[in-house]
Amino acid sequence: MTTGAPAQTVHFDQKHYTAVVSGAKVSTVRWREDIHEGPAIFIFDNHPTARPLQDRSPL
Repeated sequence: MTTGAPAQTVHFDQKHYTAVVSGAKVSTVRWREDIHEGPAIFIFDNHPTARPLQDRSPL
């Protein structure tokens, strides 16, 4: 785990918003993206009302 690292942004399609917020979706697979373990801000592209979410995981 990276300690003290700045939060990275992870983009999701808007269709995943409810599942992420409810806790039903707790992982994601990324191909050809430089995503690493650590703090993240989740961005839901094209969602009409969703604000970016700060990662709440205990990592």
